[in-house]
This record gives sequence, C-alpha cells and structure tokens, in this order.
Amino acid sequence: MTLVVGATGSLGGRVVKTLLANGKRVRALVRETADISPLPAQVEIVSGDMLDPSSVKRAMAGASIVVTTAAGYTRRSKGESQASVDDLGNRNLIDAAREANIGLFVFTSVLTCEKARDVPQFWQKKLIEDYLEMLREYPTMNAYWQSKVPDFENVTVPAYITGGLSHVHMMGAINGYRGISSAHKWLRVHRDFEWPDSYSWWNVEDLTRFFDRYLKGIRNGWEMTPEVRLDIMDAYEYDAQTSRPEDDFPIARTEYTKFYLDAAAGQLRDAPGATSASASYDPDSGEANFDITFTEDTEIAGFIKAHLWVEADGHDEMDLFLTVLKLGTDGQWLPTSVLGLLHPGAWGRLRVSHRDLDEKLSTDFQPVQSHQSERKLAPGEIVPVDISFYPHARIWHAGETLRLRVTGRYIREFWFEPFSWDTDNQGRHVIHAGGEHNSYLQLPVIPPKHRSGSYVYR
Repeated sequence: MTLVVGATGSLGGRVVKTLLANGKRVRALVRETADISPLPAQVEIVSGDMLDPSSVKRAMAGASIVVTTAAGYTRRSKGESQASVDDLGNRNLIDAAREANIGLFVFTSVLTCEKARDVPQFWQKKLIEDYLEMLREYPTMNAYWQSKVPDFENVTVPAYITGGLSHVHMMGAINGYRGISSAHKWLRVHRDFEWPDSYSWWNVEDLTRFFDRYLKGIRNGWEMTPEVRLDIMDAYEYDAQTSRPEDDFPIARTEYTKFYLDAAAGQLRDAPGATSASASYDPDSGEANFDITFTEDTEIAGFIKAHLWVEADGHDEMDLFLTVLKLGTDGQWLPTSVLGLLHPGAWGRLRVSHRDLDEKLSTDFQPVQSHQSERKLAPGEIVPVDISFYPHARIWHAGETLRLRVTGRYIREFWFEPFSWDTDNQGRHVIHAGGEHNSYLQLPVIPPKHRSGSYVYR
C-alpha cells in the first residue's frame, strides 16, 4: 500500500494515476474540506491533516511506502502559517513514518539557496532537507548523495533532449542523452538560455511533432529528424551554423588535440616544453593565461579537458576555475551573448582535494571525479589534476586567439543570477608545465565534413 499525501494537488494527482497504472494500491490522506472528485474511485480515502499527528498515524497503518507532495504555499488555509504546514506538517509525516517502519519515504523538495529566507516555500523546505548543510557536513560521496544520482540506463522511452550552451544545465542534458537506453532519442544543442528557447515558436512546433508521434501515435515523419542538431557559436549573438545535423554527440569525427602549456611565455604549444617552468597568481585577484592563435578556421565542439600540474603555495587546498575565451584579431575579448548579456565562454572547475577520478565513469575526453575522499595538499606538493569543461561548440577564425584562463574564482559580470562558491583559497596558486609536468589543454577539434581546395563544408 502506498500512502500519497497531497493527492488532490496537481503533482500528487499525477503520482496517484501513475501508481494505479502500475498496479499499485493507493491510499490518500486528504483534508475534510478537500475536493476528492478528481481522484479515481479505487483510491482509498483517509480523512486527516498533516498537522494532526493522530490522523497521520492512522493513514500510515498498513502502508509500506509514503509519497508526500504537499506544500504550504499551495494548500495553506486561513489561520495556518506556511511554516506550520511545510515544517511541522512534514515533521509529523517523518515521525509517523519512522514509528510505522515505512520502508520507502519519498519527499519532494527543492534545492536550497542562500536567499531561501526571502522565499517562504524554499525556506520551509530548507528546514526539512538542506542540501548546502548536508554538503558541508558530508563533503564526500555517501548513501545520501548516491540516492540523488539518477539511473539513466533505466530510461527506455523515446526522448527529446535540449541543452543550452550558455546554461549550467548543459552538462546534465548531455550526460542524460548519453546515458539513457532509449532506442529513439534526439538531442538539440542550442546557443540560448533555456527559457527563450523552450517558449520559442520553432521549439513549440518541434516538440508538438515529437509528442504527436509518441503520445498520439501520429505517423508524421518525426523519425526523419536528425538525431543530433547543433548550434556552432561565433561571437555575440551571431552563430556560424544553427541546428547543424550530426549523427551523435560527441561527434564521431572529433580529433582530440592536445595543446601544451608554456608557463614561461603564457602560450599553448603543439608539443610539451623540454624544461619545467611555472606561473603563479593570487587566487582572489589574479589569473594565469595561456594563448594560441589559429592560422586557419578551427571549430571546437564537444568536451574540453585540462590536465594540469598544480601546487598551493601557503595552503593545503585549491579551488580552480578555468575558462576558454575567444580573442579577436585585435586581441580584444569576443564574448557570446545570451539574453542580451555577455557570456565568458566554456568553463570548468575543481576543488583539488577532490581530484581522484571515478575510473568507471571517466573517459579520455571527460574526466569524472569520484568524490570518495578528500586529499589535502602537503607543503610543496605538486599534483596532477584533470578538469572537465561544460560541453562547448564554437568556431575560431584564422587570426583569432583561444585563451585558457586559470584562476581561483568564477569571473562573470553583468549576469542576473548571482553565482557564488564557498572557495578555500589562500596563498598563491602555482601552475607547473614542461619537463616532467606535461600540463595541457585538450580540445575537441572538428574537421570539416568536406574540403576541396579552398572550399570548406562544415
């Protein structure tokens, strides 16, 4: 028996229907004043309230699973505070579930944030489940964090996935596309922020065709849609190509090319230097830059990786933030733009004590940290680290420069989301390159699909 709390709400109603469709017995805890007419007849109704512990215990009798979707900002009655519903009410559910030995308790929550107190529904959820506090108390992988990792391979239904090159959800979108087992899946990688893309007329039309095919069974030729469509950004709001068809992502013809850091000259070279050199910076205010100027048009599309040898001079920890920037032929920064605001470029980050890799998940082009342990740095210790960037797709024209920027903080101005990190940086960061320290930036270079003399087709 599965007890659903919040069954008369929009989300709870969908949970009920899904459980019944899968042959599950369902019981709903509902208030006496609630409208139960939308609930299917086979649902067992128990009158009660989250704020009444005795009714909660009565509803859980004989249940093995509890799913709660109730939220104070949608169900609050006159005289009730949101705190009483989202805090006390959920605590009553948890206490009763523990007493009844409930085997599975599913609690729908939201990611907490530093502004949670200003948003009541966020704040009450924060009192129940606080991701940030859990992260501070349990910084390495455990059963709690493992429970947040989706089993992508269990997804077998048709899927249409979009990923924004200018958005933090991009990595999750690509990992989802690559990980799911669906025989019918499509990926569209666009240059925009998720909201304007989602509500654009072309996406609505595209998505409608997909839903018509797989939800209504309409034979509309959707299967002829390219499995991958990719925007290739250039500068500002201009793209070199839009919705370019590809067979897969990463692109099969990718040439992963290493460019080695020259710490003495601040350059990226085709071959590693014979002798070791270093570049250092103040992580709070400085940076180390490494440049290469391309002699021909060069497309970078896919997973970028940095392999660096690093040292924390005066501390035992480093937070590294890396960005791949584009400079014009005049040496000036050429950003892309999203929502009319400037975007710095491809980026990646790493806390050095979490440098150990997950050998099962990592590939040559995408290192994945295991987060199983923290290994602080000893004085004078120089260690190798592998840093994955968010997937990127952009062209550099002949004479333009690619710059790798390494620093101890996230650098982005003129953006409405105030990104922030609890960094642990002191002293100076040192990047070692050359000799025994083969630091390099690995780029996914995409050759043209066809070339004939000076003619290039991408």
